Amino acid sequence: MKHAEHGLHQAKKYRVTLLRGLLLIAVGALLIQPGGSGGGSAALALIIGYSISNVALFFLPSRLVQSLRFELVIGGADLLLVGLGLHLSGMTATALPISVALMVLVVALGNYRAHTVAGAAAIGALHSWLVLGQGRGAEVAWQLALQMLFLCSIALYYGNLASGIHHSLRREQHDDLKHKELSILVDILGAVTSSLDVQRVASTIVAKITEVIPAMRCSMLLINEDKTRCYVMASHDDPDIDMFEIDLKKYPEIRCAIETRDPVLIRDVQQDPMMADVRQVLEELHFQSIMVVPMTFANDVLGTLCLKTARVDKQFTQAEVNFCTVVARASANALKNALLHKRVLEQASINRETGQKLSAVLDQSPDLIVTTDTRGRITEFNRGAARLTGRTREQMVGRPCEALLGADGSTWIDEVRDRGRITDHAISLTKADGSELNLELNMAALTDRDGDVYGTVWVGRDVTELRSAQLQLMQAKKLSSIGEVISGVAHELNNPLSGVLGFSQLLMARHGEGPMARELDRIHSSALRCQKIVKNLLSFSRVHKPERKYLGLNGIVEKTLDLRKYQLDVNNIELIRDLESNLPKTMLDFHQIQQVLVNLLNNAQQAIQSARPERGLLQVRTWHQGDNVMFQISDNGEGMDPETLERVFDPFFTTKDQGQGTGLGLSVSYGIIKEHGGKIYAQGRRGEGSTFLIELPVYKEIDTEDAAPAAGGPFTLEGAKGAGERILLVDDEPMILDLLVDILGAGGYRVDTAANGVEAARKVRGNVYDLVISDVRMPQMNGIQLYDEILAARPELANKVIFITGDLIDPDTLAFVERIGAKTIAKPLEIQQVLRAVEDVLDATREPQFAG
Repeated sequence: MKHAEHGLHQAKKYRVTLLRGLLLIAVGALLIQPGGSGGGSAALALIIGYSISNVALFFLPSRLVQSLRFELVIGGADLLLVGLGLHLSGMTATALPISVALMVLVVALGNYRAHTVAGAAAIGALHSWLVLGQGRGAEVAWQLALQMLFLCSIALYYGNLASGIHHSLRREQHDDLKHKELSILVDILGAVTSSLDVQRVASTIVAKITEVIPAMRCSMLLINEDKTRCYVMASHDDPDIDMFEIDLKKYPEIRCAIETRDPVLIRDVQQDPMMADVRQVLEELHFQSIMVVPMTFANDVLGTLCLKTARVDKQFTQAEVNFCTVVARASANALKNALLHKRVLEQASINRETGQKLSAVLDQSPDLIVTTDTRGRITEFNRGAARLTGRTREQMVGRPCEALLGADGSTWIDEVRDRGRITDHAISLTKADGSELNLELNMAALTDRDGDVYGTVWVGRDVTELRSAQLQLMQAKKLSSIGEVISGVAHELNNPLSGVLGFSQLLMARHGEGPMARELDRIHSSALRCQKIVKNLLSFSRVHKPERKYLGLNGIVEKTLDLRKYQLDVNNIELIRDLESNLPKTMLDFHQIQQVLVNLLNNAQQAIQSARPERGLLQVRTWHQGDNVMFQISDNGEGMDPETLERVFDPFFTTKDQGQGTGLGLSVSYGIIKEHGGKIYAQGRRGEGSTFLIELPVYKEIDTEDAAPAAGGPFTLEGAKGAGERILLVDDEPMILDLLVDILGAGGYRVDTAANGVEAARKVRGNVYDLVISDVRMPQMNGIQLYDEILAARPELANKVIFITGDLIDPDTLAFVERIGAKTIAKPLEIQQVLRAVEDVLDATREPQFAG
């Protein structure tokens, strides 16, 4: 390429030398023409000097000849030669100088060769007309020929020189433009490679393009993946535009560029058929020429560069199209990276927002939720975990799982990775304050789309209180079982107690005035005391249906204190009673209120035992205040701090050691008092004892009839109405049978006995009885089953059966006796009670007798 360029430079030098030589000949011919002055030695010196300069030009370096400055200098010098030649030839007064000047101007200023030739020919013709107009003849013809040679040589020389100058100017302009384009392209590449902000990149590109290509609007458009929508990312005439959506149906030139992947140049929107549908809109906007260059990456069209110019401006050239194509190709990769970066940022923002939302959701869970990476380091630690463990998220994130789970943490992580999931795993953690936290932990592996494990997640539920409650419920079940045992023991005690009570009454009746009367009275009193204790035990150990009656609170308090008196005495606790005598009655459930009082007494006793004062004091007080009856129990135990006072009625809350309480007593008591329409309060201070106060509303008495109290006085067998009626006694306790035989036999009745229900059923079928007295609980056949046998064999005895039982509180027994309406005697037996019941049943069934 260098050789070719050198050859061009050489050819130009030869051409200039040749044309200067021709110009020299023409000047010489002009000087020696007939009738000319010749110029003498001056003309000769001019010709010799010019010849020498032409020879010197031939030997100058070709690159120097190509210089625009050199061409201007030599052109000016040669113009001086022409002027001197005209002066020396004496032609200054003729039309020749004017023709020469016009010829130089025409060939020097002409940009196109055809125009230059036409102009030179016109000047030559004009000059010929002027010369021929002065005369005709051979001399005139010779002068005209020499002058035309002179004009032609000037036209050729200066035409060639002007052409070279114009070419050099165009080349320099082209080089300047290319340099500017290259500079702009470098700036664009620098901008797009130094920033991943797609908006900034697009704005830079359109601004730089308009520095090279004048346009009314230069914009960059982004096309979505399915090529259905287009967005204006940047426009140099509107810097605030940002992802403005346009309808591709209204832009056929953009659709064409997208479909063909080639630049689209609309030179004149008025003539191009593609723009027929939108021509009117473009006319209103004064757009004449449109260029659309697709920005392609691989086989994908990312967007387009779109340039529009007005009708008053020049149309877009192919060079400008080529430049925009280069810019589009150079920018496409950067635009792709910027778009990818934008998508990454948007996805990161979405992920961050999703993570924040997920974190907020996780923080609302009361459970412990922790995630780890594959190395077992904690990556997420929710608010529930912080609350349960007493450690903050900042303290735990980034630390190994052993910091929370202990030494076995990494083992569990490995197990989760191997198995994928571990459920309902019970663990104990040490909280920040050193206390123990019991968790039911579920662990699972976190996997990506390919199934590769990238971490683990743990969800732990605090079961500390649940386990405590379970232990307390187990204790409550034990206590319930103990209650059942107590009930059974009390029932069994009723049988021998019936013997002690009954036989002591018989002895008192027979020997009431003898020397043993005092001892018999003590035996009888002790038996009555035992009877009361057994009744209280049976009453308290049974579950009762809620049933409110019009009762006095003092009576419930007295019976409950009697039940607890022994425990208070053996623990050296002094009981102080202050019960208002005229306390009004109200609607109460005896057993529920007794349960409340027992709970309060138990708590007071345990509080006193924990404090270990020199002397335990327990004060129970009742009084009437307004429309309420008040109950207060105070102790000098260990008292309660404010935190305990605040939670004392919460379910399962207890300050006692394990095994000493369920934490349900006061909670149940609170519910019972609230159901009665009352209120319960706790007061106290640590080290100063506690006080519980109960308010119960007083309700007006409803229509009800109290049972008449049993007649008092010493027992006697006198007045018994027995007239030989035959009675069958059924009981599995021989002592009970013996007692009843003695009582009823002494009362004038004939008595038969059976040790169980089977024997009694056989005797009923084979004998006639006026009355059957049967125990309820018996082996082989109980009293309820025996009653069915009696009805089948002797239906006339349906209303002549009396039942005796040691547990009238048993729901099955109660339901049975209420259903049949039978008379029932509770153990331990009292003689008067037995005789009265027998007389009542027999009196109700005796036929009336009339005196004859």
